[in-house]
Amino acid sequence: MARGNGEGTIYKRKDDRWCGQVTVGTDPKTGKQRRKTIYGDTRKEVAREMTNIKHKVFTGTYIEPAEMPYAEWYDIWIEGRKNKLSFNTYDGYMKLYKNHIKPEIGQIKLKDLDIRTLQNVINEKHESGNLKRPGGLALKTIKLIHSLIKISLDQAVKEELIIKNPANGVELPSKKKSRTSITNKNLNIWTAKEVFKFLSIVNGHKYYPIFCLALNTGLRRGEVFGLRWRNVNLKKQYLEVKEQQLYKNNIGYELIVPKTDSSIRKIPLNDDTVKVLKSHKIRQSEHKLMLGENYNDIGLVFCKEDGNHIYPELVTNHLRKVCDAHDLKRIRFHDLRHTFATLALKAGMPAKVLQAILGHSSITTTLDVYSHVLDEMKEDGVDIIQNVYRNAALKNQKEDEDQIN
Repeated sequence: MARGNGEGTIYKRKDDRWCGQVTVGTDPKTGKQRRKTIYGDTRKEVAREMTNIKHKVFTGTYIEPAEMPYAEWYDIWIEGRKNKLSFNTYDGYMKLYKNHIKPEIGQIKLKDLDIRTLQNVINEKHESGNLKRPGGLALKTIKLIHSLIKISLDQAVKEELIIKNPANGVELPSKKKSRTSITNKNLNIWTAKEVFKFLSIVNGHKYYPIFCLALNTGLRRGEVFGLRWRNVNLKKQYLEVKEQQLYKNNIGYELIVPKTDSSIRKIPLNDDTVKVLKSHKIRQSEHKLMLGENYNDIGLVFCKEDGNHIYPELVTNHLRKVCDAHDLKRIRFHDLRHTFATLALKAGMPAKVLQAILGHSSITTTLDVYSHVLDEMKEDGVDIIQNVYRNAALKNQKEDEDQIN
């Protein structure tokens, strides 16, 4: 056995490769020394790596490569974040993990995860990762998959399970903007004529105030059904979004504070909407008096007859039935929000104002989602400036004629 000065144990194996061992610490359970084995083609190569490890041990920067599979680590990591996430967010993360992350890298040890492995996962999801139809996943979904992997491995680095995070070296697919696909695929909206037809049909139905409010404010579904009278000022004609309805398994519906600061907002109400809400409040108050103690008054604007949370799917189902029965284009409840935003922009509402009403955190989101409207408005915009110049020219001409006369 060959040993250099201060090297530790180095010897040549029967396969002509060199092998060395160095002490990297003590097992806290047994009290025995833990040894790290290094292999190389030359003594010099092994000695260099052993010196490097010993230096890290001496300076306290040595990390033992983790034998733990990624799936085991993910369970530990997500459990630690569970209380910081809303139920829907946690549920969404777990579904994404079980469908797209665990099958790919769940059994790989943390120490063996590398950039190339993760890059292959991202590439495969981009090309053919859609489980419902041929093709890849949306870029937004791919970014979320990468983010979950990256953040979980960031924590593994902090807890000294791995030295570096391989997810930092992964390249995401380039963003391909397709305004046509945004318009046709994601935005299924009504025209102003279709809105008028729908509201005329449902006028008088118990769900009419719900549809009226959604189409005049662009509120999200959870915001509509989480609205309480204490956050509605009918005299000054505005409402405040401070809570939203959320369903939790084994618990039922509850009210929570919106996740982002931009979602907490003040929205003006027009005269027609205020009139509808006033009538609705009177009917609700009469019903509350009739039920007496049997009415669970938690202050909801829209609720079941006993005051408890209404099931949003009942309203959505009614929306669907009305569309089918009256030859109206079938849309989702969330599409009422898109309809409001599209018609508001077309009517001349500034994009920045619409952003505030919708509760978007960035004007970029508003401009991206409703870019099709802005494209249409470009043509109107050049006509408007043309008319400004023409009117100025006509006014100037008239002034010249008046001076001559």
